[in-house]
Parts: sequence; C-alpha cells; structure tokens
Amino acid sequence: MPSTAAFYADVASGANLKPKDVKRVFEEATGLIVKEMKLNGTFKVPNLVVLKTIKKKAREGGKRKCFGKECEVASRPASTALKVCAIE
Repeated sequence: MPSTAAFYADVASGANLKPKDVKRVFEEATGLIVKEMKLNGTFKVPNLVVLKTIKKKAREGGKRKCFGKECEVASRPASTALKVCAIE
C-alpha cells in the first residue's frame, strides 16, 4: 500500500496535475462527505462506493453459555457505525 504522498503523486501524474492540487481536492471531498453523512446518513461516490451509517443496538451484560461453558459477557452501549459497500 503506497504512502499518502505516493498516492497523491500517482493520481496527479495520471491527471496531469500537481500533487498539492490533488491533496486539496481530496480534502474538499472529505469535508463534503462528512457534511452529507451527518445530514442524510448516506453518501454515494459515483462508480466507486456507497457509505452508510448504521445503528447498533445496546447489548446487556451477563452470563451466557458458549461452547458448553458459561462465559461472562460485558455490556455495550448503543453506537453508530459506518458501512462501506463497493459499487460494481
């Protein structure tokens, strides 16, 4: 996996741009994605990926049977996670 600078350089060479300009474009896109995710909960990057927020329910702690033994399970609060789906 290339470093961030190498990634920007590769994209810049393919698009005949400066790496600094490519970095600025990705920073603006990141800001737009965060804004839309907070507003709608979903964002689609055309021909690449769909980002969605999902809500995970809280889990109660206690004892549960697993593999024939009784295990202690910690509780977990409700949370929001990011789901990423590639577009084919």
